Amino acid sequence: IVLDEAMKVVLDGHDYILGKGEDLFIPAGSQHRVVGLSRPCRWLEISYGEFLESDIKRFEDKYGRV
Repeated sequence: IVLDEAMKVVLDGHDYILGKGEDLFIPAGSQHRVVGLSRPCRWLEISYGEFLESDIKRFEDKYGRV
């Protein structure tokens, strides 16, 4: 759920522009990226089921994380 003005979500190769109060479901296993279009750019992430941080596969990260 977008808490500030705007953000872009790239989900399995498709771009979605979301405004304040909008949401997008991201299925497990999908490749996704969040891009802030406003400052600040905050969102509320709600996870369902069980997951581990070690399950995350980073494809690209400007901070050098893998």
